[in-house]
Amino acid sequence: MTVDELEQFFRLDAKARAVVAGKLGWVVQWGTVQMLETFLADTPLKVPAEVVEFAAEQVEVDPACAPDYLARRKTAYEHSWEIRDLLGLSEFAGREQDVRAFIAARVWASAEGPRALSDRAVAYMLAAGILLPAGITTLTRLVSEVRRAEQSRLYRLPAERTPAETAVALRGLLQVPEDRRVSELEQLRTSPVKASGRVRELDRVAEIGGIGAGRVETEPVPTVKLASPARYPRARLLEGEGWEAARSRVLVALELEEEPAGHLASALEGACARVLDGLGSNTAAQPVGGRLQVESSGRWPSRR
Repeated sequence: MTVDELEQFFRLDAKARAVVAGKLGWVVQWGTVQMLETFLADTPLKVPAEVVEFAAEQVEVDPACAPDYLARRKTAYEHSWEIRDLLGLSEFAGREQDVRAFIAARVWASAEGPRALSDRAVAYMLAAGILLPAGITTLTRLVSEVRRAEQSRLYRLPAERTPAETAVALRGLLQVPEDRRVSELEQLRTSPVKASGRVRELDRVAEIGGIGAGRVETEPVPTVKLASPARYPRARLLEGEGWEAARSRVLVALELEEEPAGHLASALEGACARVLDGLGSNTAAQPVGGRLQVESSGRWPSRR
């Protein structure tokens, strides 16, 4: 803890001096909440020793009496409530809906990831005088929940406005014709490479336009969100009822089993077989009871 930090966060102002009345723990909590934007009411004295000494100097008490502050557990909470009201701060629980609304607006209008959204939320709470929740997991969970809900709304809105015939045409792009190796969608995404490519590009533009996706009303979805699926076309193409309807076709096309455990077991079995084949006549490593047993030589090989 630097001297500048002590002066910035733990130096009492006139309002605090008027109510502190020699309360060492009160001063520690006063500085803690201003520095961390949250109270440590359960462990109010879990701070560097120089903080306790600086606080004791201001209220003219012996730092050695600091443990007495913990004699009555509720005292720390009562002081935190008093400091909260004095500083005009709000509990997170009482302003959670405001924080949710802020995060939702950021998700809807930007392409920020979870970490950036968490940083934005913290900055918003600091500016709005909202105490940070105890533990980072609370905010992380909130960001994840709001982001998931807003992403769902993002995909649901255009889907609900898509005409039935256009939806059928779009789903048809996922099909792999019998005489081809890739779907129509993959072909449309791949640029022509032959000399006649320019003409084929124009034909492709006409083909894409004929699907009718351009006529779907996308307001109020921001442009940045419409561009995101274009940059990452494989990200969350299907979910919910749409995924359930297409599940069988997708699994058949990818040659996967209905239950992922079966596919995983097959993959692991194949990997194990390849490892065993590579062992050859190596007697130091052999399969025993379904496990690979390696004979120890008793010494690590020299690095030199």
